[in-house]
Amino acid sequence: MEKVIIIGAGQAGLSTAYYLKRKGIDALILDANATHGGAWVNAWDSLKLFSPKEYSSLSGFMMPATKSEYPDRAEVIDYFGKYEQRYQFRIQRPVQVIDVTNVAGIFHIKTNAGDYQAEHVVSATGNFSGKVIPQFQGLENFKGIQLHSSEYKNNTGLEGLNVAIIGSGNSGSQVLAEVSKVANTHWFTNRPLQYLDDDLDGRYLFDLSTKRYYASLNGEVIDDTDDFSK
Repeated sequence: MEKVIIIGAGQAGLSTAYYLKRKGIDALILDANATHGGAWVNAWDSLKLFSPKEYSSLSGFMMPATKSEYPDRAEVIDYFGKYEQRYQFRIQRPVQVIDVTNVAGIFHIKTNAGDYQAEHVVSATGNFSGKVIPQFQGLENFKGIQLHSSEYKNNTGLEGLNVAIIGSGNSGSQVLAEVSKVANTHWFTNRPLQYLDDDLDGRYLFDLSTKRYYASLNGEVIDDTDDFSK
């Protein structure tokens, strides 16, 4: 019987484990990946953090120096591994959680590696594994390649092709930027696009949130709508 089981060893799961350990609770983490890195393990090769490393560290341990201001995929994965080692978390992987039920106040966790029981469960699986593949009439006749962003690695092999990018979120935008360098791309979104200035990155948003927070302590409201106008 475990006191706490955390499902997922991404940033949310590791941060939760850190604070529990500070309270004397050595949680067991069940992670579906074969190695450390969370969702970054399955990300495309060129993915970078949206914010500088000083704004992106996990609790208790600053991210080490990186090659550039915005850490890349390999550096984030390496940092997660160092974080796990630093705090000696109990992690079992690869373990795929299949079902969680509560019987008489006890959580029963069914996995592909056996069953577990715990007094408390924290779900820290994120949303990266919940991919949505568009389905529409005639798709069975499509002879091309259909990839989800979690399966995309780089633009190799797409040179000169007609490529449709579906989605206007961070993943769609970044994949579009890379694929458009080598292919004829078409961008499909479910809402009109709104473009921000290039300098409105994670650092700016962090500073803005900090300014809002301290203003709220004084009962003030900051009108920052002009900051987001092009």
